[in-house]
Amino acid sequence: MHADTLGWSAAALMVATFATAHARAMRVLAVFTNVAFIAYGLAAGLAPVVALHLVLLPVNAWRGAQAFAAARPQGVAGHRGRLAALFAAVLAAWLLVGCGGGGRGDGDGEGAAPP
Repeated sequence: MHADTLGWSAAALMVATFATAHARAMRVLAVFTNVAFIAYGLAAGLAPVVALHLVLLPVNAWRGAQAFAAARPQGVAGHRGRLAALFAAVLAAWLLVGCGGGGRGDGDGEGAAPP
């Protein structure tokens, strides 16, 4: 996927996140937004964008887990759910970074071609 397409998609998700009125839906969208911006940053070679969203991803996952946990009784299961959400967010970010986020190259969104 072209880096610009990833960037515009991530921007659209960001607008949707800010337009959402409910905390749980907002955090779910925020996690998807973070993943989209990480992919865009990797494809476009924008390290600050990647770093920012790698930091925000577990924050949004944690706060999202808290928002969902507030809607049900607390207990061991509630804590497991938060830990599972945090683990899933960190794992997704790690896998995305490890696989190159769908694009590598010289920042133009295209992969390096052999000479």
